[in-house]
Amino acid sequence: MSLIKKILTEGNISDNILYHFTPKRNAIKILRNNILKTTSHDGDYISLTRNYSLGTVYGDIRFTIDADKLKNNYKIKPHLDPSYNATDKSYNYYDNQRRNEQEERVYKNITNFDKYILQIDIQIDYNSEKYENQTKQLLEEIPNNITYNFINKWKPYK
Repeated sequence: MSLIKKILTEGNISDNILYHFTPKRNAIKILRNNILKTTSHDGDYISLTRNYSLGTVYGDIRFTIDADKLKNNYKIKPHLDPSYNATDKSYNYYDNQRRNEQEERVYKNITNFDKYILQIDIQIDYNSEKYENQTKQLLEEIPNNITYNFINKWKPYK
């Protein structure tokens, strides 16, 4: 099976759903300012994904985003990391997750971000006082019209 066909059939891809993973401290800032800002790694962009389970690599908060609404105001471009090598089987689980990003990029800040959020998932970590304090701050920033869930394991939206 080709890599693209495998991603499409096994990746639980929905044309109208994108995800953005981030640590709690960043999620608090995003919600407080209502802006998802570009980052400067190898250019200014926002990294989104169709892979619902990248949180093990990229953060304990997952924003589920309505891609149809986002497309009305922002250009979304697919991206494949040039270092990805589909034939190299020597990577461990986390490397494989990074390589299977199913990444989409937006090349400018997303303002009024809350109007694109369908849901926020918060991965549970009971062993940290810092986690509890950040979670309280995060919950204070979530608008009343947005659903949030505490989860143990990433699952596809709906």
